[in-house]
Amino acid sequence: MKPLLLGLCLAATLSASPVSAQGIPVPEAWDYVRMTPEERSALRDRVDALPPELKEEHNTALSKQVNTLPTWLYEALSNELVARHHCTTGSYNGPMPKPPVPDAWGYVKRVPHQRYHYRLRARGLPAAEKAVYDAKMAEEMAKLPAWLQAALQEEAVRYDAYLGLDPCKRPGIGAFYSDAPKAVSTPQSVQWDLTSSKGQTYRIMIAPPLTPPPAGGYPVVYVLDGNANFGTVSDALRLQGRRPERTGVSAALVVGIGYPIDGPFDEKRRGYDYVVRSPGANSPKHGEGGQLEPDSGGGAADFLSFIETELKPAVEKAYAVDRTRQTLLGHSFGGFFTLYTLFNRPQAFQNYLAFSPSVWWNNRSLFEDERRFIAARKAGDPPVSVFVATGGLEETKRIPMVTDSREVVSRLKAATGVNTDIYIAEGEDHGSIVPTALSRALRARIGDGFKK
Repeated sequence: MKPLLLGLCLAATLSASPVSAQGIPVPEAWDYVRMTPEERSALRDRVDALPPELKEEHNTALSKQVNTLPTWLYEALSNELVARHHCTTGSYNGPMPKPPVPDAWGYVKRVPHQRYHYRLRARGLPAAEKAVYDAKMAEEMAKLPAWLQAALQEEAVRYDAYLGLDPCKRPGIGAFYSDAPKAVSTPQSVQWDLTSSKGQTYRIMIAPPLTPPPAGGYPVVYVLDGNANFGTVSDALRLQGRRPERTGVSAALVVGIGYPIDGPFDEKRRGYDYVVRSPGANSPKHGEGGQLEPDSGGGAADFLSFIETELKPAVEKAYAVDRTRQTLLGHSFGGFFTLYTLFNRPQAFQNYLAFSPSVWWNNRSLFEDERRFIAARKAGDPPVSVFVATGGLEETKRIPMVTDSREVVSRLKAATGVNTDIYIAEGEDHGSIVPTALSRALRARIGDGFKK
């Protein structure tokens, strides 16, 4: 329930309704946010002077409109009015309640203005009590990843700077946060650019579960073509990982590997990183006339080395990761790379999810890699799990994707310690296969692991 104080204080000032009384206009909600505190106060005073029936008209309009603002902004405006009341009367209408010490992840899940109120209330504690409170909060914050601690500290510095101002001279709270809606983002997700030892820059995107890591660390899913697939995979895991006992999907850390671009794909770089060199006419990109450009690819070995020796250590430094539950997910050329990694460095991951793998690349050289992999498998090797999915509409005479996928999985059935699944999604094509088959893959490989 939103505070009664705000209902009383704002009722005379805000409405997005066209209603006006005796020449007093009622501003739109976001126009009201953009006003200065003095303008809001002056408007309140004018409306307070209206006859009861007109004042009630404003109150009624407000009650319908105030809920159109985000909760944090509603509460922020309430706090501004409390501060201005304190400025004019010297009182907060009684002592403020003592702030609780929330657990670390509970604190993270609070909306920003709730965390602001914690700091506001902590400032009113006696010195000795505040020292104890600060020590307990520091102990909780130490349980969070370093990047999250830094983000919360930056937020706290802004809050303290605002709270340190004279209540009579504080800027509008809308200016302190923002006076306009913010861009949508995945909660608690971060990204940064990481340059490899070879001088290649990758955009790394990470979405941690919104729960503390288990004793052994989070399962982790590394997602190729991160610019295109990170959001789809992280959203699916966050939604289904909330109730693993019902969905069969465990919460997992998602690491997207992309490129510093705005679009979904960097065709040139993925066409080098994800595949082996093809000296013939099988290349990752069609020319203007439909022909295939020769002599392409060749970066798969270096890209795999980057993941193993540079990216994984960086991720494991910031997050608790279960190294026995690592998954690689790729689509198209990313699917080629996923199978390439399985066949050439099977110990790198435990689960391999290949969507519409481009087995046709380089005259189907993957089949030779697969043959060597199967021949080298022996009893006692760590088990690996493979899930291949292809759209039923992808089968063509020129590139028989369904046939190739079936053959890869059929051959793997002869390998020791390899658990395989294949899903041919009828009615789906190359562009729709990832969202269509993703939940099935997650249930099979990010749930009970090799038991599925």
